[in-house]
Amino acid sequence: MVESRITGIYPRSETLIEATRRYDKKLPELFVKEKRKIIAHQAKSGITHVSDPLVDWDDMLRPFTENLGGVERGPLNRFYENNTFYRQPIIKGELSRKGPITRDRIALKLFPKGKKWKVDLPDPYTFADLSDNRFYKKKEDIVFAFAEVLAEEVNWLAKQGVTSFQLNAPSLALANDPNTIKQAGEAIRVALKKSSESAVHFYFGDISRNIDRFLDYTVDMIGIDFRSTKLERLKGTSFTKRLGCGYVNAQNTKMETPKEIADFVIKAKEMLSPRSIAVMPNLDFEFIPQPFASRKVSNIGKACKILEAEKI
Repeated sequence: MVESRITGIYPRSETLIEATRRYDKKLPELFVKEKRKIIAHQAKSGITHVSDPLVDWDDMLRPFTENLGGVERGPLNRFYENNTFYRQPIIKGELSRKGPITRDRIALKLFPKGKKWKVDLPDPYTFADLSDNRFYKKKEDIVFAFAEVLAEEVNWLAKQGVTSFQLNAPSLALANDPNTIKQAGEAIRVALKKSSESAVHFYFGDISRNIDRFLDYTVDMIGIDFRSTKLERLKGTSFTKRLGCGYVNAQNTKMETPKEIADFVIKAKEMLSPRSIAVMPNLDFEFIPQPFASRKVSNIGKACKILEAEKI
């Protein structure tokens, strides 16, 4: 079976968007209803690693501005070069996990049987990079403190039945300093030490110049945004891990056909010879309307069927 997954935050339906704008009293129920629908669509489409669509997260760091000791919720900041914003964490004390941070943010009871359960979390370097630090002396201190927090959270989630963890690392994809990349990799090792299946997904940046450093990370899979990193620039790479093939464009409503997706995956396999491939979008689908995201998820599933028929 060809693996497949989605990444991070899924777009809300128009109904849910309107409900959040008017602060509907039934909003928690509406979030659950929406999550149930999206999780069911993943399963129906044949997605192998089903994940919570995180429609109640607002941004990738939000739960860590609400349920993490030492952090206060800060102002809205632009999320990289996109027309979206995130609530900046303000670090005013030592980071401390006082209990499960994602307990009320991951709908574990909705995950279907017979599928791998995947949870997406921010990688330690990205958290540190996007935060306003008013306590720690150095950024690397934040990186390792947050890695320890994630290690506890991953351990708790694993005990609830989560089998796969994906750390999303946009800031790390933009990093250039070798020492920074090495330290970030060690922090990721700490964060995922209790995971049975691990991945780091890099997006928003061309990682071809640092691919060998990232392949040294202690993870099972390296996910690549192939809209930012051109496949041809990785030619000659000894790809020693599983490849998260982020080809489907989550920032554009133009629809890739199942055959187009399958053809790219075949090309990536022939060029890189990874241990295995997971078909996925290049990043979160939150940037496009839900109907388009859902069609793209369906096409990922159909592409996997083409690949299975060709015994890829």
